[in-house]
Amino acid sequence: MKEDLAVLADLDVDTQLQLIDSVYLYLLDSKSVPIKKMTVQIRVPFSAIYTFLRGNPQHRIKQLDTLQLDSKVKTALRSKIYLMYAQNFT
Repeated sequence: MKEDLAVLADLDVDTQLQLIDSVYLYLLDSKSVPIKKMTVQIRVPFSAIYTFLRGNPQHRIKQLDTLQLDSKVKTALRSKIYLMYAQNFT
């Protein structure tokens, strides 16, 4: 999974944060973002973030420390993981 999120390194931090928010919204409501209409440059990182957030929260939190991403991006991912985890119990 680390390799999949490596595609984020090519994007600036603001774009990474926007993608994380978009993926989270997509996970809450699959009609919010039309994935098929995205360009390849965005679809690939979107899919990597999607796969990451859909994984086991306990394992994903541990993986965050090993990722070579900006601290803001790691914080955003961590918060979305916790929110996804909380959504499963409501």
